[in-house]
Amino acid sequence: MNTNLNVNEKKYIFYILFGFFSCMPLISIKGYTIFIWLSGVFIIMSIIEGIMKDDFGKYRSYCNWYLLIVIFSIISAVICLTSSMVEKWKVNQLKNLVLVIIYYLIFVIFASDNTSKKAIYFLKGLYYSAIFQVLWGGMQLLFYKKGLLLNDIVFIDILHMANESVTQIKDTGIALSGLCWNAANMAALTVFGYIYTKKNYIKIMFIIFSIICGNRTVLIGIVIAVMLEILWNFLIDNLKIRYEWLVTLTVFGLLVAIFMVFNSDIRNALLNKAQSIVNIFSLSTIKTQGSASIHSRYLTSVPQLLKRSSIEHCLFGYGLGNSGYPFTEYLGQWNWLDLDAWVVECQHIDWLWSTGIVGFVLNLSWLVFYMYKGGKSGHGKKMMLFLAVVLIQGFFYNIIFNWCLIAIMCIIVVFENKRQLYQPLSSAYTNS
Repeated sequence: MNTNLNVNEKKYIFYILFGFFSCMPLISIKGYTIFIWLSGVFIIMSIIEGIMKDDFGKYRSYCNWYLLIVIFSIISAVICLTSSMVEKWKVNQLKNLVLVIIYYLIFVIFASDNTSKKAIYFLKGLYYSAIFQVLWGGMQLLFYKKGLLLNDIVFIDILHMANESVTQIKDTGIALSGLCWNAANMAALTVFGYIYTKKNYIKIMFIIFSIICGNRTVLIGIVIAVMLEILWNFLIDNLKIRYEWLVTLTVFGLLVAIFMVFNSDIRNALLNKAQSIVNIFSLSTIKTQGSASIHSRYLTSVPQLLKRSSIEHCLFGYGLGNSGYPFTEYLGQWNWLDLDAWVVECQHIDWLWSTGIVGFVLNLSWLVFYMYKGGKSGHGKKMMLFLAVVLIQGFFYNIIFNWCLIAIMCIIVVFENKRQLYQPLSSAYTNS
């Protein structure tokens, strides 16, 4: 991948920065995340650019699918606002409705650029961010071994961007979260970095991070990504085993073996980690762990909640960001706590109870459609792999955060314009 920017490409540095900082919710200004600020700048810049050029770009028909999602989200909002739900749920619904409309505007703006430059540079920045945050996660682990919490030091003591701990500590130790609040925020980002890069040593870096991260969703995502990529490369691509992969994996295996033989601490740590990985995928562990048990309940409670919900709530949901409402109202989850409106930590269940059966079908079919198209085309492999993994990860956590949604939109834009995500930018465009 060509990482050098020529003179003409330097004007797109904003989009690299937009992608780079979009997935860093710990960075905030005046109480708003850097993503919100950059989104506002992006929209204003695009409006000014359109006025100056007397051209707001061409509307793309493939944005219509997400427009339907916006329309039915508005219907969900109306049902929420006219219901007997307490004020905090209604306020949360309005905030999230505004965000959905902003996402749609961003999608339209990216799509109006028929060269896909803006989208490709955004994804380029996102890729750099994935590498940076994985390295930052490694620093988190090193600081933790010394009894220090890196994120708390930086974002509480130095930058004063948080008032409470921004480090996730579990019974097993620290969960590496990068510049996110929760380690699960790294799940889709790690997969994106792994799929995006063509460099095997960087792929291995993402794999190692997923193993030491301490989060089930991150690990499951990277395992699935590796399996799907192997299936595609080795089986679909005429069973051709690539030489560089064999060399890289062989060297890595030899290094691991040497360390295990000569260093007892590393040997024991690796053996313990291997056992923990086995436990992660163990059904008995899932049944006993509190978090996993709650996540399992989100899925198994669907029939019960469908029976107790009204027709309009079944069809159109309880409002964006309000997927936790039926669990609190009908199952008593967290009702003893004075919580703000909350979201179910399972993407598919969040869709179901936020926007109802209609919204769930629209969101799911949108992504499945492009996953299918990506698999059929010669230039959509990376899109297919990313969407497939994200959809599977969605069973384990609420995975499509704001940056992830914009990334999906940008990937679709690049695909629809028949570009490659990693295409050298200096030579990819002849008609800009």
